[in-house]
Amino acid sequence: MTDPLRQDKPAGRRRLQCALVIAVVGIMLSGCVEREERIKVDRDGAVTILLDYTADTDEELYVGRVPPNRYGWRTRRWTEDQSDGSVKYRMEALRRIAFGEDLPGTYSDPASGEQDLYLEFPTSLVVEVRPDGVYYHFERLYVKRDWAYLEDITTETLIKEDAEGLAAKATDELSDSERIRLLEVMTRVETLKRLAMARRAYQTITPTDPPDGWLRTRDDLLAAIEEFDYSRINDILESGDTTAGQDAIDAITEAYEVEMDGRITLGLLTYCGYTDSQARAFDRAYDWHKRHLKYTQDLNSEGLRIAVEMPGEIVASNADEQTDNQAVWRFKGEWLHDRDRELLVTSRVRN
Repeated sequence: MTDPLRQDKPAGRRRLQCALVIAVVGIMLSGCVEREERIKVDRDGAVTILLDYTADTDEELYVGRVPPNRYGWRTRRWTEDQSDGSVKYRMEALRRIAFGEDLPGTYSDPASGEQDLYLEFPTSLVVEVRPDGVYYHFERLYVKRDWAYLEDITTETLIKEDAEGLAAKATDELSDSERIRLLEVMTRVETLKRLAMARRAYQTITPTDPPDGWLRTRDDLLAAIEEFDYSRINDILESGDTTAGQDAIDAITEAYEVEMDGRITLGLLTYCGYTDSQARAFDRAYDWHKRHLKYTQDLNSEGLRIAVEMPGEIVASNADEQTDNQAVWRFKGEWLHDRDRELLVTSRVRN
């Protein structure tokens, strides 16, 4: 069979052209995850946490989004068949924390050292004795996720390239020339996002270096996207051939990432005078930013419901819903973009 991407160019370039079909058009879609968290505060200050997750795939229930089956957590997983023939993946996790012990502020594995990659929510309970009773103060802070510095690249580039109208059209409404133009623009968007993350990593490793080496590295990446054969990519999109399956899509996406990241590393070694040690340190910092973005994108599709049952009667809260002794908050993961979200509730047990 003839390879539809084969050209008189290096193999890496052919892989990259194919990768753009996925990377810039967004064929890969993330599933939806629903998280319900029920927290019960007892009079003795002990806290019981019950987590209930529902996901479209088992892979979405990874440690970091869900707690590990250790450190006092008891977990179980199962599947539920749906009336439409689909399957939902379920998980529950239960843990009781004695008063005075630290309440979890993340669901990552503490041994991984990767707590700052995942959703962070430092949580505390203070018990205060006053003349009119015992007060329980529950606080949780969902730490913001960096987003605008990358997402604004899309908006800005579409405006600068006069492509907002094309991006608003449905795929089947685009002509060949419009689709090719949109491919070019979105390729630039994705490349600029990778450069933004790489720049942050670069500034972590070499914060005082002059900018000319970095700028030459940046120019190389932006020049590379001008060489892509978008007509051939358009032919693939127009064919509607999806028989390659998810494995092929994953391989194509990986090829795009390897090619672009390889060019960044080459630029650092060639133009910035990086040593092998500096290059390895950069790779670690850059990988952190890419993974942080991945988990933030996963969080975008997540719906959260947090219910806190307090001893006695609630006297004040900032909850969305409140009964005598329960406060409930509902929000979407994307609402944590660039701003913290605070959960506060106080209850009282009268003397």
